[in-house]
Amino acid sequence: MTELLADPAELPQWLRPLALRVQHFRPEPRGRVPRWLSQRLAGHKAVREAAVLILIGGDGAAAERPADASVLLTRRATTLRQHSGQVAFPGGALEPADASLVHAALREANEETGVDLDGVLPFGALNPVFVPPSGFDVTPVLAYWQRPSPVRPMHPGETDLVRPVGVDELVEPANRLTARRGRWFKGPAFDLPDLFVWGFTGSVLSSVLSEAGWARQWDRSRVVEALDVVKGPTGSRGRPGAAR
Repeated sequence: MTELLADPAELPQWLRPLALRVQHFRPEPRGRVPRWLSQRLAGHKAVREAAVLILIGGDGAAAERPADASVLLTRRATTLRQHSGQVAFPGGALEPADASLVHAALREANEETGVDLDGVLPFGALNPVFVPPSGFDVTPVLAYWQRPSPVRPMHPGETDLVRPVGVDELVEPANRLTARRGRWFKGPAFDLPDLFVWGFTGSVLSSVLSEAGWARQWDRSRVVEALDVVKGPTGSRGRPGAAR
């Protein structure tokens, strides 16, 4: 269930329209596997709960979306056996000590990136999205980065890049395309110099940009096979693991 977590008046003017949409949109990613089929494909896996933090930064005094508006993304190390080279929002599984999914998203973000949570204002929890490769029901948590702090990979063996990605870069039509994986997956993707964003992350990110009113028209007919693209520390391409 979607939930507004903060008064939109606490947010910058340019971010309020997204907050006001929290209770009205479901991030059911465009082109993803239908939920019933996803669960069938997951087979014997028990569904577990997880949460990710969609941390949006930018000038708090601006009326319109500022040039420094950004979203924090991470990239998993290419040496990992699962999800290698995949780009993701910081986040992870709900643990027994977590008071809520929002708490889980914040805790994981701090553990993965070192972000100072005192400067983070969660303002919306969205409907969960089922991710078949991992068997997780993932709740995206929207937050404003009120006071940006230094971030870096806290566990380099798992994550090789943490950086705020500019919204201007994300909505640039030349950086957008459709990623396909076999017969069952086709969804929005972002092809950046050092990141290839697709799967769960690409689809949810695309939904958020659209709901915020920031998206621009792009060529959905430009399709690549996702398993042929991954970018590592040098920007080289290879073959990533399953979509996250």
